[in-house]
Amino acid sequence: MASDDARSSRLFYHGTREEVRLGDRVQIGRWLRRPLEGVVCYIPGISPGHRELEDEWAIQLADGSLRVMVYSPDEAQPRRKIKLVSRGAPFAPLDPAKRLEKWEGWVDEGEEDPSGRPRKS
Repeated sequence: MASDDARSSRLFYHGTREEVRLGDRVQIGRWLRRPLEGVVCYIPGISPGHRELEDEWAIQLADGSLRVMVYSPDEAQPRRKIKLVSRGAPFAPLDPAKRLEKWEGWVDEGEEDPSGRPRKS
């Protein structure tokens, strides 16, 4: 259900009215491989600002890496491969002063990274 909170993410899981929130446990489906599991850890305007994540939102995977997606709620919503598993309590935010060393944009066979940014690892 959508939140009336002024700090709404304005992102909704594909085909639902469930709003993306910090702390959400999610699965990212992949073709011919097991889905990745992670937690929504960064949403612009809700999380403390981070210099490397200006117009992106992020999911932290179990190995500590980040999956970063373009944040443009008026133009793009989360892909159908990102599914809400359960709501969780937001954990410690990403440290805005810390350089992100292990992150990558959306990567999937046959699809381009929507941010247009080169892949980082």
